[in-house]
Amino acid sequence: HLGSITQISDAELWHYLMRLIDHCLLEPLVTKEEQRFRIHNLTANFLSEEIEANAREEFNSQIRLNLAYWSEELLADRDNAFSILDQERLNIFRALDLSFSLPSSLFYPQLKQIWQELAQLLFRYIEQRGGAKYWLPIIAHVSQQLSEDIEVQCNLLNRVGSLYRIIHQLSNAIETHQLVLKKAREFEVTRTIVRAHLNLGTDYFEGRNYRMALKHGSLALELFHNSISMQSEKASTLNLLGLALRENGDYEEAKAHFLKAVGLWDAEELMPELARTLSNLATVHQLQGNYEKAIECFDQAKERLKTNSSILDETLLLLNEGSMHFALGNYEKAKNTFRLIQLDYLESVEHESYKAVTLNNLGQVALMQGNLSAARSLFDNSIVLWQQIGNELELANALSGLGDTFTKLGKLAFAIKAYEEVLALTLLFPDDAWANKLEAETEKSLKSLMEKG
Repeated sequence: HLGSITQISDAELWHYLMRLIDHCLLEPLVTKEEQRFRIHNLTANFLSEEIEANAREEFNSQIRLNLAYWSEELLADRDNAFSILDQERLNIFRALDLSFSLPSSLFYPQLKQIWQELAQLLFRYIEQRGGAKYWLPIIAHVSQQLSEDIEVQCNLLNRVGSLYRIIHQLSNAIETHQLVLKKAREFEVTRTIVRAHLNLGTDYFEGRNYRMALKHGSLALELFHNSISMQSEKASTLNLLGLALRENGDYEEAKAHFLKAVGLWDAEELMPELARTLSNLATVHQLQGNYEKAIECFDQAKERLKTNSSILDETLLLLNEGSMHFALGNYEKAKNTFRLIQLDYLESVEHESYKAVTLNNLGQVALMQGNLSAARSLFDNSIVLWQQIGNELELANALSGLGDTFTKLGKLAFAIKAYEEVLALTLLFPDDAWANKLEAETEKSLKSLMEKG
């Protein structure tokens, strides 16, 4: 990389690097894979002052060369682009970040095209690998710079809103997608209107507002009925509607939507998306008590992920499959399934929600198996994460598990406190079926404890 940018031979380059290291102008950055070096902060500050005073034009040229190098590496070899991003994300982030500091007179069409293509690539990378919080500022900045083409900007803003949703900033996600919908309607960009409705529906679903999720999903589906050729978006919309219908208890309708989505994903040969919908279909069969069909769907999903999957896809499948084993009372099998989830990886990509769900589920298994010290620790860790995320209902669920654990440990005062916190949180969701169920169970548990002591 440095040799390509500076046009210095490898031997000379290493000689100069060693001199910089000897003078403490570079500092080592040791990773598991290799040893790297970065500019010391004091060096960087000094260089910034020197550049502004004497060499800004030359530095701008180097910024452009650097971005061109990484864009060529990533866009010319898309099959290996994710592997390159895994290894070089710090350099690529820095290359993009520096390119935003270029004067607007240098925002030539080729540079804007590079920004656009890299932003789209980064979003696909985030879907597969995680890291939404890390890359969000970059993609948001690109969307601001590409305001001339309304469809391009709206597509990028849709991505920005999706990243807000991934990191649980739902109000920002909804606000961004509403802005996209307004712009798309103003300029009558139908494809973008569809995507905005789909994203808004997904935002509302994540916020457990199933009525609004169904509304926006249905509005998107109406536009598909007017023969828009967007098969993957149509499959996503059918999957969203299936999820909302499932949560409303409309299981047959949910299955019908999932099956239509499965057909579209299969035709498009999009295996990770197909696996997710098959996993969703399995949960409906499970809710209907048809465990044989559920297992069949999970097996099909696992088969689809053999050739093209990510750790995040595998995690979602394992969470659903483990929950089915738990519902069947197969606690050891549930535990073994949940333990296949790579918690270290989830932490490294800051996917707190999957990690919190996994810890909570393992806590429930430990509770049922009588391993109360483990259950308490797992629930405690899950609670901390849900507090950080700000998901009150999931927090209430974890606190309920902790209250059950304290009850079995004989720590009744602690159990009562946990249950009271659950009830305070469920009051925030008067129309939510899960919250109502959790509230009723907690009131029963609390009443039993009060009677004892």
